[in-house]
Amino acid sequence: RNPNAPEASHLFFGNGISGFSALFATHPPLEERIQRIEGVYFQPPENSSEATSTEPTDDIAFSAAQLSNLAGTMRMPAKKSPPPIPILVSIENQCHDPAGALAVLYSMLLPPDNLSRTKARDQLISKLDPAIAQALFEVEPLVLQTNKLQLFTLLSKALPSLKMLGKEQSIDALKTCKALISADGKIDFFEFCVWRLAKTGLEKFHQVKGPGAALGIAASTVFTFFAKLSDNPDAAYQKAIKAAEIHGLLDNIETKTDDFKMLDKVFDFLAQANTEIKHKVLDGCIAAILHDGKITQDEGVLLRAFCLSMEIPLPPLG
Repeated sequence: RNPNAPEASHLFFGNGISGFSALFATHPPLEERIQRIEGVYFQPPENSSEATSTEPTDDIAFSAAQLSNLAGTMRMPAKKSPPPIPILVSIENQCHDPAGALAVLYSMLLPPDNLSRTKARDQLISKLDPAIAQALFEVEPLVLQTNKLQLFTLLSKALPSLKMLGKEQSIDALKTCKALISADGKIDFFEFCVWRLAKTGLEKFHQVKGPGAALGIAASTVFTFFAKLSDNPDAAYQKAIKAAEIHGLLDNIETKTDDFKMLDKVFDFLAQANTEIKHKVLDGCIAAILHDGKITQDEGVLLRAFCLSMEIPLPPLG
């Protein structure tokens, strides 16, 4: 066990992690030059010097006890993918526009049952910019006909559009996402992964490098979540720490690491690490997934959420 664990582990609870900001060196944002999309809702992004939001993000208590398991095994893409069906094309087209991207995002977070969904949708539309409301009205029926893995893959293509939103619009969008997730008092695995993607598109961070012990604790936490999706968590965790080769990793799986609130903060922290560290953590995640020779849908969605949060390529696993 890492002797620094007691000192480092507190950094991922409560407000402890906020103190890390003073330790971090600024890294210039990698802004893409995206052609301006004209429309009612479009607002140019802030200047790079003002790109990092200082607005606090309210915590959402993501508890493992609230998880609803997503059954089934993730299908890996075939070598020759079939032509996309019209529904998928229509959703993807919406993702290319800021208003449409938000509409897809919100549609994915509306309640699944018809009565609650209709009520939540009507309340949401009444508060939205007209351009987003119209896009939501058009895209929601299509979202209902598409499986979650396909939706998550499509939404990942919306990141450039989400990054086109201005500071205040991004803050409002994140608040809306949190309200939709928290409405029923619980969160499932898919909602957490969508939340991570939303933060990737709507929040901007400084590039930082924390102390080695903290990085080890953070990586161990991520490996624990992947390992717990396995039939043999202990074996999966050992495979992960062996593959990662990061200083400060915990020797054994942490049984108390079981809430999404903490994992959310850990993702934020690792997103600020250098590229080499991110890829080492990715190596550990992949080792945990592949140790039993199969990839479940939960594992596939969480891996995609991790890669998008870290802004590193998703590796082909099949």
